Amino acid sequence: MASCNNKDKTETMNESATEETTGTAETTTPMAENAEMAVTDIPQFSSAEVQKFVEDYAAYMNEVLKAQASKDTEKVAELQAHSVEWGQKAVGYMQKMTREERQDWDIWNKKMAERVQSQGQ
Repeated sequence: MASCNNKDKTETMNESATEETTGTAETTTPMAENAEMAVTDIPQFSSAEVQKFVEDYAAYMNEVLKAQASKDTEKVAELQAHSVEWGQKAVGYMQKMTREERQDWDIWNKKMAERVQSQGQ
């Protein structure tokens, strides 16, 4: 009988350990999800050239978010060094957008900047 009771205690302890491990994984998941959100909520553009730029920019923003999430300061600094270049490209591509697309771009780009800023704090 004593062995049965020990088995129950072991199972309970294993379940608790599993719950604790799962809880840890869940707390790190939102950052990864936030990083991936940049790609999933990209506005659609009528020009394939503009769409490709925006998708490339989203990939760049994802790299920044991931580097921040992993606290990789060297990678963050490396990526931030390219921010002026990306900004200059964006100005050029905005000329190829319709008025409505520019508004969509502005809204999306501000969201991305807010995510980078809030995650970097």
